[in-house]
Amino acid sequence: MIGTRDRVPTDKSISVNADLEAHRQAAVASLGEFALRGASQDRLISHAVAACADLLPADFVKVLELLPGGRELLLRAGKGWNEGVVGLATVPNDAGSQAGFTLLEDEPVLVHDLELETRFTAPQLLTDHAVRSGISVVIRENGRPFGVLAVHSQIPGAFQESDAQFMRSLANVMGSAFQQRKSEDELRALAEISRVITSSTDIREVYAQFAALANELVPFDRLVIAIYDAEAETLTDQYAAGVEVAGWSEGNTHPLRGTALEAVVRERIPFIATGLDDSEPMEHPARPASAKVGLPAMLAVPLVSRDRVIGTLNLKAATPGAYIDADAALARQVADQIAGAIAASETSKRYRDLYDNAPDMYFSVDGASGRITRCNKTALDALGYSREEIIGMPVVDLYHPSSQDHYQQLITQFKQTGEIRGAELKVVRKD
Repeated sequence: MIGTRDRVPTDKSISVNADLEAHRQAAVASLGEFALRGASQDRLISHAVAACADLLPADFVKVLELLPGGRELLLRAGKGWNEGVVGLATVPNDAGSQAGFTLLEDEPVLVHDLELETRFTAPQLLTDHAVRSGISVVIRENGRPFGVLAVHSQIPGAFQESDAQFMRSLANVMGSAFQQRKSEDELRALAEISRVITSSTDIREVYAQFAALANELVPFDRLVIAIYDAEAETLTDQYAAGVEVAGWSEGNTHPLRGTALEAVVRERIPFIATGLDDSEPMEHPARPASAKVGLPAMLAVPLVSRDRVIGTLNLKAATPGAYIDADAALARQVADQIAGAIAASETSKRYRDLYDNAPDMYFSVDGASGRITRCNKTALDALGYSREEIIGMPVVDLYHPSSQDHYQQLITQFKQTGEIRGAELKVVRKD
């Protein structure tokens, strides 16, 4: 426990004079320049903490970061705290704490005397350090809270409104810089998604890698890719990852008409359910089942390929309010990329179906070795071979001895002209 100490009021703790205001403006400008030079997030936070410690009558400075799940904030950086507090201490993100109240109000919160405060109670972190007054402001990143910048004093009434304005300026610079770094990270992740979807023809492999990268861009606890059947007016879950939701797994089919997903498909608009208000309409068919497993927040965007909606990308999260319009915009970029891979996979599947089920025998042959690399079911049935037996066999071995010279002539012709017309060759069954 840090004991309360007496302090003789000074000009610094009573009013902000012109020189101090100039120093504060310079500190904000310096933080901005630091950000423009590409400083890391940790260094920007340290720079802001130092500015608060130097230019405010604070005994303690802290930057709290909202943790995944949104229920707690971590004291990520600070000054003046007991040993072992920074990097480990957490405070609850609820209206009962100053930090939680600040995030809820989304405005600077000035506390003149914590012992007389009625809007919230002091968390143990503040009582352990004999805190009496303070200011807290929200650090926002692209419309969502990153955390809180706060200062505290052991003297009641140590801070003024002008102090809060200075801190808000610092928080705004930090938020803008964090968003810039995030935008750069998003571009890199989108580029990696593009690489992944073109690196494999196995759509299942693509889906798994895509889900991992998409989670870096728009965090989720459950992801479902559903394919649209225009004739049946249904969506079928083709891929799912994350927390299991009853009735919403791979292979499940759901009617489209009369649901929120109908607007996603027909009007190509995103659907967002915050999960913050029990009165929100439950028009998304998955919401009741998702809520039962603790996933109240939902986001759905259309999968569009060549100006045709082929399905929906659906994300669910455990944190209420996890998704905002900025997430929907980013999710659409992600969805556009995977939609191209899905469409290409469907085209390839249709080609394979035509090839495999064609009434004529089809063979694919390596041009250099003359060995069979692929054949259809019609060829296997007609010749009596298993697929394992025929793959790798010289294709000339399938022909009757009387046709083998003609086959060699045809191959030479094909290499010269690129086509063969009206040729007839005899083939020999395995038996």
